[in-house]
Amino acid sequence: MIIIFKIDNTYKQYILSMSKFYISYNEVHNILHKLSVEILKNYKPDIIISITGGGLVPSRIIRNYLKCDVLCVGVKLYNADDTRNNEIVKYQWLENNLENKKVLIVDEVDDTRTTLEYVIKELKKENPKELSCCVIHNKKKEKTCEIPSYCSYYVGEETGDVWICYPWESKNINEHQKNCDNQKKK
Repeated sequence: MIIIFKIDNTYKQYILSMSKFYISYNEVHNILHKLSVEILKNYKPDIIISITGGGLVPSRIIRNYLKCDVLCVGVKLYNADDTRNNEIVKYQWLENNLENKKVLIVDEVDDTRTTLEYVIKELKKENPKELSCCVIHNKKKEKTCEIPSYCSYYVGEETGDVWICYPWESKNINEHQKNCDNQKKK
């Protein structure tokens, strides 16, 4: 269960009893390897665009397989203190020309799809030859936005609406790995 409180035009989110799913670096790497193979069957990007935050580590791993450069865009719906913005904030953008390039956008999870849709539509203004996007996990739930028809969509794994704990978000990686191991025993 998620409870969102509005305090002085900001939202504070508290996760009370939502199921958590822990994933290890090895599991992420294996998913991204399979995802990269699937992408290359249909599409060879010229450039990877990483959505900063969750997309940085996956982009670097995917780069090993796709053999192209990685650029970053910085957008956020939530702040570091978990307060929600009224709209997406663009805080870092590209200076590179994407015209006539095949672009692959990478993020870690497709939850509401708000960030993905925003980045796709903003990058479309740069006149790329093709746009595709990929995520490690797609939460199988109703989305607030759509992937435009001109953008191919690749998913590593489908999940339920759980709180996904990625290793790069952990303050204690040993504890995180212990949670991964214990989760497998259940």
